[in-house]
Parts: sequence; structure tokens; C-alpha cells
Amino acid sequence: MSARECLTSPFLGSAWTTFRSFPVIVLAAGESKRMGEAKGLLNYRGKPFLSYQIEQLRKLGIWEIIVVLGKDFELYKEKISELKDTVITVNPNPEKGQFSSVQFGLQALSKTHSTGVYVLPLDVPCPEMEVWEKLAIGLNKFDVNVTIPEVEGKKGHPVLLAKEFKEFLLSCSTDSRLDHEIHKQENIEKAKIISVKDINITVPMIFIVIGGVYLLPLTEWLKIWKSKNGKLAGRSVSFIALLCYA
Repeated sequence: MSARECLTSPFLGSAWTTFRSFPVIVLAAGESKRMGEAKGLLNYRGKPFLSYQIEQLRKLGIWEIIVVLGKDFELYKEKISELKDTVITVNPNPEKGQFSSVQFGLQALSKTHSTGVYVLPLDVPCPEMEVWEKLAIGLNKFDVNVTIPEVEGKKGHPVLLAKEFKEFLLSCSTDSRLDHEIHKQENIEKAKIISVKDINITVPMIFIVIGGVYLLPLTEWLKIWKSKNGKLAGRSVSFIALLCYA
């Protein structure tokens, strides 16, 4: 069986449990005050976006979740009841960049877990099960430090870090970047690109103002825009902006 067949075989039932053995770090420390509210509290399908993310991870059977919060951590804890069943760690200086939040998440994880870990930025909607499964199979199958999902030639999130790479990242300078460190792993053939079908791993979330602030994946927004000829519920959209991965 080829490596590609290994990653797509329907007989690899063990992946059902394998991917659940890895915890997930959700990066939610970035400040997004452009809309007057923290991005994780913005409305997505009738609930705060961070609530939706945690619920979707739970539905997949992933229960070890580390959430990295920033300066709005008290507000998040007040508004997001789902946080009570997660490990919360606070990055007091999120302005130092996303990598500092990655390190805070890894530090919290190292106290409770000795395996690899998924890293999911808040802005990326929780992917379909296929993504998590294939990343786990790839990390188990190949001698690599990280597996990265790819769809239509574009890389996305989450990424799955091996235990050894996780420990290396903790030793890096705070001003490092995760994508740069992963690229170095690609250069030495210690990273594996995994082909998946879920296009949402690569598309940004956007927020729109239509009498309120709402989050939508770009793919959903484009469908609505086309069907409504540029209007939602009879009201013109007054503002569109991309949410940066932070």
C-alpha cells in the first residue's frame, strides 16, 4: 500500500481513536477591537464564535482542549460557559505575536500531557473529522515533526506537532513564528503535507455589519452575497473586513 493510499484507506479504523488522543490548543489571545468586541465573542451561527469552536471539538470527541486567552480573558470566562471544561492559560502580552501564544499553550500542555498537539487559530472554523484523522495518521505513519493540511494547493490549519517539535518550539525565542519554524522542517524533510477536502482550512473568517456584527467563513459569505445580489435581508452590507490569524 502506498503512502497516499495509507492516508485515504477506509480500513484504517484505528484513526478514529488516534486523532482523539492528541489535545488541541486554540489560539484566542489576539485582540480584535476593530468591531468593538473580542473576536471570539462575535456572533457565529447564533452563539459566540469561541463557544462554537469548543462545541465542534467536543462533537468530534476531542476533550483535551487548551485555550490561550489574552487581555480579555475575564470577559471570555464570563461569556463562554464552555470554557469551564477546558484548560485556560493567559498570554499577558499578546501583542508580542501569535508565537508567544503558541508557547503559552505548549507550556500549559507540558504540565498535563506528553504527546503531540494540534494547534488551531481561533479564526479557522473547526475542520471536518477527515482533517484531524489524516493529520494524525500522517504523524504516526511518517518520521516527521509536523503534519500540515493542504487543499487545492493551499496549506491551512490546524497543524499537528510531534512531541519533539513541541519541545523545540518551547526553546525558541518569543519573536519566532510558527510558520517559519514549520518551513524549516519542510526544508529538512521533517514536515508532511497532507491532502484533505475541507476548503475551510484555508479561507479566512470575515465579519459583516448588518444591524449587528456577525462572523461567516468567506465561502458562506460569497454564497449569500450572490443569492441576495449584494444585500442581506433587504439591507446593504455596510462593512466587510478580513480577520487576521492572530
